Amino acid sequence: MHELFFVLALAVLIDRAFGEPPDRFHSTAWIGNFSELIKKHLNNSILHGMFLFFFVTLISSGTALFLLLLFELKGQVLAIFLGGLILKMQFSWRGLSDHALPIAKEQDMEKARNMLSHIVGRDTRSLDKKGILSATVESVGEGTNDGIIAPLFYYLLFGSVFGLPAGVSAAVFFRATNTLDSMVGYDKEGFNRIGFLSARADDILNFFPARVTALLMMLSSFILRENFKNAVRIFRRDRKNTKSPNSGQTMAAMAGALGVRLEKPGHHTLGEPLRELQSRDVKRAIGISNLATVLFLFASAVIILQ
Repeated sequence: MHELFFVLALAVLIDRAFGEPPDRFHSTAWIGNFSELIKKHLNNSILHGMFLFFFVTLISSGTALFLLLLFELKGQVLAIFLGGLILKMQFSWRGLSDHALPIAKEQDMEKARNMLSHIVGRDTRSLDKKGILSATVESVGEGTNDGIIAPLFYYLLFGSVFGLPAGVSAAVFFRATNTLDSMVGYDKEGFNRIGFLSARADDILNFFPARVTALLMMLSSFILRENFKNAVRIFRRDRKNTKSPNSGQTMAAMAGALGVRLEKPGHHTLGEPLRELQSRDVKRAIGISNLATVLFLFASAVIILQ
């Protein structure tokens, strides 16, 4: 079990020290490019979507599994080193703040909209300052789960039961699923046949981690002396307001903790405007996200090392 801890610790250290690697060295970018290449030869049908999903997720996770099993034969140290590198690329802790904070600080609206377009799926071209801040805080709330805690959750779950190679491969499987969901899960009309399975699989895989993350966010809001009572109230009231069964969990908790309203016009509204949304709320959201991640990592270490 200790190798699970060492790989997790190495991955976290790499993340905090270096952030995200360039796309040419990033496995998530490789998965995205691979998916796009396969998609060009497929039709917009559920059957082709099934092929795309299983082909991409199994090839990605299977490659990670094969490499780790191979490196384990050459020595545990090599396997831990490779496992740490691969696991790091399945989550983006430092990257979340590296992307969100500059948007909040940017005074040029056009630049802010362009920066925001790299981290959200919505059309950012007509957003005003309030809309930009709302989308950024929402991204922090949702990204804390699917960009950090969920892949680590599956690493720990499968690693604890089946060993290190299976744990890292499970994190890769989750990241491939999440990447496919963002690429083909929905089109402008909402439902996309080729992305139907990817979207449903992402909903299923995120179901439990999203709720764990929301609870950790509410606990973090209490520790940080944010609006804990409002976080609980808004979470209970608004968590089902989003189309996704999972994103509303963390975004509602975040909106309540900050005492602001988060809104995607024509889609959802979360929270109440106890005060006007401000640039500094992005930093407060990052603080909640960071503490939630630390609490998850601490609990994980205790479970692994017991």
